[in-house]
Amino acid sequence: MNCNSLNNVIKVFELNAKENPKSGNVFDSLAEGYFNNNQLEISRQNYKKSLELMPENNNVKEMLEKLINVD
Repeated sequence: MNCNSLNNVIKVFELNAKENPKSGNVFDSLAEGYFNNNQLEISRQNYKKSLELMPENNNVKEMLEKLINVD
């Protein structure tokens, strides 16, 4: 995916997060978009938000662990 396409995907996910602020899946997707765009701090913040909303989500836990090891 090229940079412009990824930025457009992130914009859609940001809008989705505004429209669905209680959806852990939305914040998981948004975090993944930021992660793939190498925006690691904002990715981490959105994974944490996702985990608050869905504490049982093992993918989010794994991604947060991965982000800790990136620093």
